[in-house]
Amino acid sequence: MKEPSIKAQLLKSVIPLVQGRYTFETLSIAHRDIRGAKIDQSQRQEIDRVWESRLSANPSLFDGLQVRLDSGQITDGKLILRTSLTSYSEFLGTNLSHPDWPDSSLANPIGVSGIVLTEDGYLVLGVRAANLGEYCGYIDTIGGNLSPTLHVTNDEIDPFKAFSSEVEEELSIESGQIRSQLLTGLWRNAETMRPELVFRANVSADRISVGQRGHEHTELIFLSSTPADIIEFCGQHAAEMTPSCKAALFGLIE
Repeated sequence: MKEPSIKAQLLKSVIPLVQGRYTFETLSIAHRDIRGAKIDQSQRQEIDRVWESRLSANPSLFDGLQVRLDSGQITDGKLILRTSLTSYSEFLGTNLSHPDWPDSSLANPIGVSGIVLTEDGYLVLGVRAANLGEYCGYIDTIGGNLSPTLHVTNDEIDPFKAFSSEVEEELSIESGQIRSQLLTGLWRNAETMRPELVFRANVSADRISVGQRGHEHTELIFLSSTPADIIEFCGQHAAEMTPSCKAALFGLIE
């Protein structure tokens, strides 16, 4: 039997919802400042139970507000996302613990992540630290969560600001070194059903000058951006990669 292609292997972990090339001007967020998930009393009790259990095991967890994806559509070449509020505890208690619940009851917080490309042609990846809430020890892209309070431009939620903030927080990259950003897709984790906005950013720094900041990663990985090297890397490390990483690399494989 013929072995599945690298792209087919990657698609076992992620579901493409939207693929394209979107800028700040062609992305629109229509946000409701209310909790969007429909959670009944028994589900709320289960969410609280999961949160207390996870918090007891890892006191560094923080139950911050996040942005829930309610729906999305493309209209006249513009990607329009309708969103509401959720929280990290709701994410742990629904998507991570009960992804089989109805979609209306899932937290579905929007993740922001993506490829950082150095000026000498390397992609920056990282190995996730042991104290994170999920995928500890996995190879991941740079990224995090979309905040309804921290990532705002002109009173509107701004995923581009969210991604650039993650780049600056996790890498020794300053805001002025981020030359360009492009949103390349909206994906879903096939296991947890969490939605993810995937970006690409070009930075004016070479691999030698890029270091890590914070405690998100135990080490950085610099991967040559040539399609052949990306295919080889995915073939060797697919089992060690997060779904976000697979989604980001998928679009770079010819």
